[in-house]
Amino acid sequence: MKLRDYELDWLRRIRRASARRVLVVGPTGSGKTVVAAALMRGALDRGHRVLFVVHRRELVKQAVQRLRESGVAQHAIGVILGGGRVGDEIYTLAERPHARIQVASIQTLNRARAPNASIVLIDEAHHATAKTYRALLAHYPKANVYGLTATPYRLDGRPLGDLFEEIVSAPPASDLIAARWLMRPRVYTVPYDQRPDLSGVRVFAGDFSKADLARAVNRKVLVGNIVDHYVKHAGSRSAVCYAVNVEHGEHIVASFDERGIDAELLTGDVPLRARVEILARFATGTTRVIVNCMVLTEGWDCPEAKLAIVARPTLSTCLWMQMCGRITRPTDGEATPTPLVLDHAGNAHVHGLPLEDVSYSLHGTRVRAIAKPGSLPEKLCPICECALPIGARECSNCGHEFSASEISELEGKLVLATRVVKLHNHCQYEHCLTPGKPVLPQHGKPGLMHMACIRARSAAARCCQYEHCPTPNRRLSKRRHIEHRVCAKLRRALERQPVVKIKRVAEHGTRSKYTAGCRCERCRAASSAYQRAYYRRCATHVPP
Repeated sequence: MKLRDYELDWLRRIRRASARRVLVVGPTGSGKTVVAAALMRGALDRGHRVLFVVHRRELVKQAVQRLRESGVAQHAIGVILGGGRVGDEIYTLAERPHARIQVASIQTLNRARAPNASIVLIDEAHHATAKTYRALLAHYPKANVYGLTATPYRLDGRPLGDLFEEIVSAPPASDLIAARWLMRPRVYTVPYDQRPDLSGVRVFAGDFSKADLARAVNRKVLVGNIVDHYVKHAGSRSAVCYAVNVEHGEHIVASFDERGIDAELLTGDVPLRARVEILARFATGTTRVIVNCMVLTEGWDCPEAKLAIVARPTLSTCLWMQMCGRITRPTDGEATPTPLVLDHAGNAHVHGLPLEDVSYSLHGTRVRAIAKPGSLPEKLCPICECALPIGARECSNCGHEFSASEISELEGKLVLATRVVKLHNHCQYEHCLTPGKPVLPQHGKPGLMHMACIRARSAAARCCQYEHCPTPNRRLSKRRHIEHRVCAKLRRALERQPVVKIKRVAEHGTRSKYTAGCRCERCRAASSAYQRAYYRRCATHVPP
């Protein structure tokens, strides 16, 4: 396989990285597995033993195929994978314990003996903070580790900086799109005021509870809209649909069947042989729509899929970008239709549009590289249905001019999201516990801080502000206090500032108070004769 120009430069920069643990970041479809195969082939030529770790069965087959295309002999590739083999997998995915390159499933590898390796590659490395991956990396303390991912952040905000030391990124998505190596999808999303009602949906492990979410979105009207919009926008495109759970997926498949559209459901409980057959029918075009439940979200490579139906809301920016990234690969040798995303859950309002130019860090945050002005979709162009700001006088897509009496909002209709404003902010708390987790909107407005960070800030406000406090976990007795009494005395003693006692004396027939030994006017100011004696620091003390 001949590498593209940017892939050669990318591979050169990966090899020149000075760190032992390198995170390789690139958009979905940019060729991370191809570059990794070239990296493994070079390591094999230099006599290294290589371990390539994935978390899905489809990724194992994809990695072996890329290695064969890069020129690695079949006998040099071993596979560590449970669940048996089907058809030609008996040979292509054979276990070869003595092979110098091992492609392994993380689930099987945790139950088997870890092979010897001097180079370890982890596909979908945003999962590497899990306990299973940490236990695996503990077996290779001196190995060079390379992580591959398109989304170097996790939903729970746990950073990748404790696992990786350096980032090597692919060219920006805009450059790959301009060179026609990727295709920017056209996103149709729900107007903000027509999003599913998720007020009663609980949050579990950083995302919506599947049971509560299924009850909220598994409604006849919503599912009917999915089929209607597919018929309207699909054309000749094959579609992959993302459902919440099995019941929701079965409902969607039944709705497609009622309209005479071939659709099949793929879940984690489908037997191995049936799964291979379903994916083969979809690749050949026999099945027009494949509905799945968290099976085809990561690593699935099928250029024939050119329409993504997102029928589930999510709090995960990572999951949203991965789902949209399944349709951005161009098809070889033929005219490729523009990819479409039908966002029935309004995820674009929360997470933004896919394939934006972004910069990443190892601290769990994702920063937009270019801030694009815009507003929420409020008006539709009657010609091309492009979503525009409510005050637009001319359509930026087709040039249609609006008259004063035109009304373009249509109830229950997806709008083209050419520009959106994300409804979440990064947490404003300087000591944020989960910097990569988005802040949910509150009462329809962008939130400022996570609830956990609000509680942490309130707790910090009740703590002693003295930097050398001997009891930092002990709360203050009153809210208006900023230091413990002992800490205040200790601080004043260390600063050696004069602390003198105020006494009450009679002078010239009047009652006044003054600081003992001080002759300044402030200390001689008149005051009540019944005021209690108290300690006070004199700012203009005059020695006697």
